[in-house]
Amino acid sequence: MSKLLNRRSLLYLFATLTLLVVFDASQQKFYVDTFQLSENAIAFSEFLLNHLSRWMIWLLFAFPILILSHKTFQLETSDLRQINYFKLTGLSLSTTLFAILSIAILSIFSENNATIALLPERFTFFFYQKGITFLLAYLAVILFVKMAAQSKTIEAQWVELENLKQGEGERKIIVKHGDYTKPLHFKDICWIQADDYCVRIHTIDKSYYLRKSMKFLEKELKPHGFLRVHRGALLNLEFIDSLNFESSKVKLSNKEEVKISKSGEQALKAVLDNISL
Repeated sequence: MSKLLNRRSLLYLFATLTLLVVFDASQQKFYVDTFQLSENAIAFSEFLLNHLSRWMIWLLFAFPILILSHKTFQLETSDLRQINYFKLTGLSLSTTLFAILSIAILSIFSENNATIALLPERFTFFFYQKGITFLLAYLAVILFVKMAAQSKTIEAQWVELENLKQGEGERKIIVKHGDYTKPLHFKDICWIQADDYCVRIHTIDKSYYLRKSMKFLEKELKPHGFLRVHRGALLNLEFIDSLNFESSKVKLSNKEEVKISKSGEQALKAVLDNISL
């Protein structure tokens, strides 16, 4: 989940859900009280809990959409103009129907005298009550992921242009850190970690994200003393402090430990053989 949504995005998501729950509960209480749809007074907290449970079901069904959208837009080589948006829209519609069906079934089992025969009636009621709102909310999730992917793509293209502007003798990796741009010298990079569709560049005191593939960085950094020791780890050999081949780990001078693969062990042993007396 942390890879899909950062802390700020999670805050926005839960703030939006909270507002929707409060709005839906307030709206229903207004209609019930204004048009006297119930003989007994219903507390606002009861409306709030009912709508909270329904939006929790929406959130549960939102995860497949979030994950599929993430996989669809995350590909570094994907052209956003060629994405099958009809497929994503169809997924949103079908997910909306399943979410509403779940709410209808839950409402039946929460009442003592209700039977499954009431399912069509309850489904129709909740479809008109929540259908459009749920569908728009799922489409908003897809739009959010798309905008995040576009932002990453633009940032990656900008970083690549900045790298190309530099001379061969002064090549650096340009990374974004918040609102700032920072050039990293190769010699300051301890190791690089694969992290979903990005990589995480570790220095002595900080880490930075970059939308590049490990394969690309391995090719570019190998002549500068970097070695791929694992599918998800690219090490700067200058930062190796010690090796433990029994536990398949490398300890770096910044106190981090990096797991190495069997092929990574062989590559490191070959490097040690070349530099040892």
